[in-house]
Amino acid sequence: MVLVYSDNKKLGFELLNKGRELADMLNKTLVSVIIGKDDEKDAEEYIYHGVDKVYIAETEHQEFKVEEYTEILINVIQENNCEVVLIGSNKRGKELAPRLAAKLKTGCITDSTNIYLQGNILFAERVVYSGNAVAVEQFNSKPQIIT
Repeated sequence: MVLVYSDNKKLGFELLNKGRELADMLNKTLVSVIIGKDDEKDAEEYIYHGVDKVYIAETEHQEFKVEEYTEILINVIQENNCEVVLIGSNKRGKELAPRLAAKLKTGCITDSTNIYLQGNILFAERVVYSGNAVAVEQFNSKPQIIT
């Protein structure tokens, strides 16, 4: 299963496109999570854009609480045996991704500019050395968490 999460709607739709592509190539289901409010309109929009299932998790707080969001995402990842987790590469996503990776004892690739499959191996490219080079990285564990 491929999971997509972003608190930014525009970024979320970009991730949904890549998530749908990966899910189709891996013959997996694409799921997304909406945290913070019960927003069926957003869920319907995500499904319209290719998500197979949307989880809505209401929270007690209006503001972002990284510990709470981390636990919600871990529950969804574990319950669905997610293999790939795409998280928006913004401030909140960069807080969530490494926490998820640490708690799930897996790797995390941040700030990727391209994600692709070769066979069944997932690769992520990211800019390094102040933009002078591109690193190509792959995972040795699952779930594979990428921002």
